[in-house]
Amino acid sequence: MLILSLDGGGTCGVVTLRFLEKLGIRYADDFDLLMGTSSGGIICLGLAKGFTPDKIREVYYGLGKSVFRVSWWKKLLNPFGLFEPRFEIHALKDLLKSFFYTTKIHELEHNVAVVTYDFEREVRKIWRSWAGENREVYEIATATGAAPWYFSGYDRYSDGGLVATNPSLLAIREALKLGADLQSIDLVSIGSGVSVIGTHDNKHGGALTWAPEIASTFMKTQVCAANSICHELPLKSYKRYDVDLPKGLCDMVDVSRFTLRAREALVDHLWANFHVA
Repeated sequence: MLILSLDGGGTCGVVTLRFLEKLGIRYADDFDLLMGTSSGGIICLGLAKGFTPDKIREVYYGLGKSVFRVSWWKKLLNPFGLFEPRFEIHALKDLLKSFFYTTKIHELEHNVAVVTYDFEREVRKIWRSWAGENREVYEIATATGAAPWYFSGYDRYSDGGLVATNPSLLAIREALKLGADLQSIDLVSIGSGVSVIGTHDNKHGGALTWAPEIASTFMKTQVCAANSICHELPLKSYKRYDVDLPKGLCDMVDVSRFTLRAREALVDHLWANFHVA
């Protein structure tokens, strides 16, 4: 069984899309299972609907126009999202609805699973195209992308990154439930870039020192743990693609065209000498 697993990472998802293009992955047809978290979940849903990476890129370039725009008065009343989410969830929902229309997840022709977090029950919720669930794709995409602090939850669901930024292990679990065995699984796991901002200088720091890096630190540790375990499992094959992002490129809500293109250019630059992790 051939699995494609895509990490979360906000607008750094353009890195994931660039890797897909470099690997020649244009459609979902070659994979038996797609699984994604947050940004990666949105990409998986797009692939399962038949969109190419180039088409899905339109979502990321559209975020700055309609989603990540904050009026001056809201910046004044809610600086840095101190009192309420920084951005409006309905703006994200409207953008994704214009992209996916009213397609329901069970109508997708490919096996795709998307990770969200049910904050009422405090458990993960995995949406599966083969399970007969009747939710619209744009709703699931909105829920998995609703990162805390940046957005309020959607319905009772929130960002899948709270459960698994790197969903590779969950993808393996889903494959086993579908009847595969470990030795038959070929897993392709793609990240969205890893912040190179280190935490070693914070080891003696307090809340103010740790606060700016705490989210990226949790994401990195999740990603590294899943990657390490996948390497130890007796899979048929495992390939991991990711890059280190310098400080200026790792802000998950930076949607300036310069930053988006710089992230893509970084993958282009490193590809010739890229070594699979």
